[in-house]
Amino acid sequence: MIPTVTSRALWATSQAALTLQTAVCTCRIAAPRFNAQNLTAGQQRGIHLTAPLRSPAPPTSSHLPQPSSSNIPHPSTPPGSSKRRRFGAVGAGILAIGTATWYWATQEDPRLSEQKFVPLKITGVEKVNADTSIFKLALPKALLPKEMYGGPILSLYVMQPDLQIQRPYTPLSFAPFASDGSTEVELLVKRYDTGELSRWMHRLQVGDEVKVRGPVVTWDYRPDAVDDVVFIVGGTGITPAYQLLETVLAKPNPPNISIIYASSSPSNIYLQTPMNAFSAQHPDKLSVTYVVDKLDPGMKETACGPIVGRLNTKIVGDVIGRGGGSGRRVVVVCGPDGMVAHVAGPRARNLSQGPVGGILGELGYTSQEVIKL
Repeated sequence: MIPTVTSRALWATSQAALTLQTAVCTCRIAAPRFNAQNLTAGQQRGIHLTAPLRSPAPPTSSHLPQPSSSNIPHPSTPPGSSKRRRFGAVGAGILAIGTATWYWATQEDPRLSEQKFVPLKITGVEKVNADTSIFKLALPKALLPKEMYGGPILSLYVMQPDLQIQRPYTPLSFAPFASDGSTEVELLVKRYDTGELSRWMHRLQVGDEVKVRGPVVTWDYRPDAVDDVVFIVGGTGITPAYQLLETVLAKPNPPNISIIYASSSPSNIYLQTPMNAFSAQHPDKLSVTYVVDKLDPGMKETACGPIVGRLNTKIVGDVIGRGGGSGRRVVVVCGPDGMVAHVAGPRARNLSQGPVGGILGELGYTSQEVIKL
């Protein structure tokens, strides 16, 4: 059982309260008590006087207060020691509270968070092709954030520990983040020759750990605001589309989903088998169009196969039509930067959305209809 921050905080606070109570008791013991019996009658009356007092006559010996053992300083107690004891006790109490606060603040909450990285263990590696694999990470329900976002699309940031660089990956399913879903997160990772993180990932094996933070909301999908969702994706950019359709098609009244998947060749189309199965199960809600630069060796172009050629305005227009409609359709573009710029125009320098350009700009789509992931 993973200890919670609450239990640790309660323990630390109780220890601080006990120390502070001891300090207060010490202050009470150390503080000198007021003894009216040690005062003369005139001094006792003077306590209640509010008018200025006249200078009293010199007291006679009979009027002098008689020494008492209670007000004679003990030889082993130097003057001012009581005050030092009081301040020392109060200081001990303050130190105890500060220590408890520090202890509570420095105890790491083991759950996932956007602000820190949490290690997850690799439970499986499934090879997709020569440079792409699906990494399966164990995600016990005890590691889920206390407050979870209600639906897709979510991403996790993975950190390369040596270079301290991070990159977002979209899990294939939203289910691991649900209280009753799977306890395994699947990440589709392609190895790039210039990608430090992806090359490091592909050197890992079952049993190794990967540090992640998140989940982070990639797109705030709101089913009550959208009737039609279009994805134009390339490469591993299919993962946000797959996470959404895998989630919403299992619910009542899903939106209409259209996917235009651009790839270099049919063999480089990821998740084609499960997407075709979804399309067969929900033919009135999901349509998938594949566009490839060229066919694999030995393949022939057919009417039911992928469209061969570079993604262009005619292909996109034939599938989704022109923009400027009712406003309840959104086009999500995800893929390599060059592909996103070709379809929807480049992102701004500050990584914001930037104006809509490219193919979608020619088709009349506006920034209210297009999202670049």
